[in-house]
Amino acid sequence: MTGDASWGLLGGAVLAQLALIGLLWWLVMTEPTAVTSRGWANSESDSAGSGAKGGRAPRSQFGDGQEPPKQRAAIIVNPTKFTSPERVKDTLTQICERMGWSAPLWLETTAEDPGTGQTREAIEAGVDVVCALGGDGTVRTVGAELVGTGVPMGLLPGGTGNLLARNLDLPAEDIAKAMKIVLSGRNQRIDSVTATITRPAEEVETDSDEATAEPQGELKTTEHIFFVMAGMGFDAEVMAGVEEDLKDKVGWLAYVVSGAKNLKGLPSAQT
Repeated sequence: MTGDASWGLLGGAVLAQLALIGLLWWLVMTEPTAVTSRGWANSESDSAGSGAKGGRAPRSQFGDGQEPPKQRAAIIVNPTKFTSPERVKDTLTQICERMGWSAPLWLETTAEDPGTGQTREAIEAGVDVVCALGGDGTVRTVGAELVGTGVPMGLLPGGTGNLLARNLDLPAEDIAKAMKIVLSGRNQRIDSVTATITRPAEEVETDSDEATAEPQGELKTTEHIFFVMAGMGFDAEVMAGVEEDLKDKVGWLAYVVSGAKNLKGLPSAQT
């Protein structure tokens, strides 16, 4: 092969590479880019969280030069899970402010209301995300109220199991790290399950958060939303029988103690 032919092949290869680089550059620069920020995405799910149920207006409603308000999180906390809830509040507030968010809306649960009313208040306040800070019970209660609203839920570990956070590979023992993920991470849709239970009306708890159906003769039907798992019979008795003070001291071993106490439970009849 002559020298001229070699230089010709080399030049052709260089031109081909330059053409390929140019094509890739053109594709990148002309590809439409969708940039969304948590709470401001123009999707149907986000729009569903605005209006009557709360939520903020999209950025398009603000004029040129008019900055939209800072994003804000609501934190629904079970104060019994912490020796110093105020210290936890200060820590999470500092994280929010350092990351450019407003100070969070802090709402504490009570024995009478484990999170339903607080979640509704947060939605009405138009926050961008509602965080459940407590055990699995707090997460279930907050999440059940958020279903269908389009408002995302942030998971902040505060209980013994933190089952949903663990199933989603989220921090289960580091509240500060979890808060940073809530403020800077991406939304992920998950499934919820509704358990419909029919039982004698006199045995139905009157304060059930999902007791909305009418009695059917001597029976009453209730609905309960959950995310990870549900149990009845022995499983439910074990969960209900756990002593909170003991759980605070020995953690998951408290469930073993409750299980031993309920080994001789009442028999159940199947029809």
